[in-house]
Amino acid sequence: LFVLDEPSVGLHASDIPHLGNSIMRLADAGNSVVLIEHDRALVERCSRVVELGPGAGVHGGNILYDGPTAAFAKCDLPTPNAWRKKATPFEPKKVKAFLRVFGAKANNLKDINVDFPVQCFTVVTGASGSGKSTLVEDVVYRTVARALGDSSVDRAKEVDRIEGVELFSRTTLVDQSPLGRT
Repeated sequence: LFVLDEPSVGLHASDIPHLGNSIMRLADAGNSVVLIEHDRALVERCSRVVELGPGAGVHGGNILYDGPTAAFAKCDLPTPNAWRKKATPFEPKKVKAFLRVFGAKANNLKDINVDFPVQCFTVVTGASGSGKSTLVEDVVYRTVARALGDSSVDRAKEVDRIEGVELFSRTTLVDQSPLGRT
């Protein structure tokens, strides 16, 4: 029996098929695999789906669906309904200022320069291992936190300079640790 708790967390979309193939090989070898998962591509590859809900905490704990995968996608339930929703159109905010990173060379970063708009929502994406966490956590977060006086944060990884730190009054890191602990 293999129990996998959200193995797709933190993976790039291009890594999901490889993960799915590995999980299928486990099952094909005669093992039972139980997955706790939200990723549609992985859920659709399983033999059976059990959906709990209808909400979280005191609003959860009920079995809403227990059956074959093909029928699940057509049900009027929270997960398949979320799969069917189209993204809400939005108008990106106008950029007024930037936090600018110059010469980030930490780990596998290749002496890169990048601008992050201030008071906007920015996404850093890429394949697993491409340098996303190194750039955002080890370079940007640590540099800004230390510049704002947080000596409890480790020194930033290698970067020539960051401009625009004065535009912030504090910084917070919410990483992949359980939310209740960060």
